[in-house]
Amino acid sequence: RHKIVEAGALPGLVALLQSCDKDASLEASAVLAHLASDAALGAAIVKAGALPALVAVMQSGEPMATTDAASAICSLAAEPTLRKAVVEAGAVPQLVRIMKDGSDEAKAEAACALCQISSSDKSLSKRCVASGALMPLFALLQRSQKKNKPDGASSSRSDTHSDPRPGEISQTASSARPVNDGNSSMEPSLGPF
Repeated sequence: RHKIVEAGALPGLVALLQSCDKDASLEASAVLAHLASDAALGAAIVKAGALPALVAVMQSGEPMATTDAASAICSLAAEPTLRKAVVEAGAVPQLVRIMKDGSDEAKAEAACALCQISSSDKSLSKRCVASGALMPLFALLQRSQKKNKPDGASSSRSDTHSDPRPGEISQTASSARPVNDGNSSMEPSLGPF
């Protein structure tokens, strides 16, 4: 991964993301998702201008590219110093849209990214809430609870009260990846939610 970045591939990958060639954009989003999974490369990826291009890919609605772009955003948001840049690039509204309309895998990546973004900064958390992130996260939690409930099993809580408890949200939304809140702990969290 580092050799790819050291060879100067990032500007070309960003250009491919912005390409009208859907296959090239799909491949570039997959490569950037792979590169972004290495925390040491996050700043270089952001500096190369990948964030606005990744947000544009998420807007495209192409399922595989959207999933890869959301995965890359989630990985970048794992680094506390990059979270503000992720938000300023316009990622939050697209992540919320993916939580509503995306594939299950894309929803998991989007939920992870939203949890990462909101985990350590109250102002970023408020922006997630203002963009409508809570209801899709609640819906994901409820779907997850239904999937994990054995047939015929009754809920430990009243069936008439289905609002999730705060800790349940972060456990479900963070199941794809741990949340790095900037501290030494990697516990799942929704921060100030």
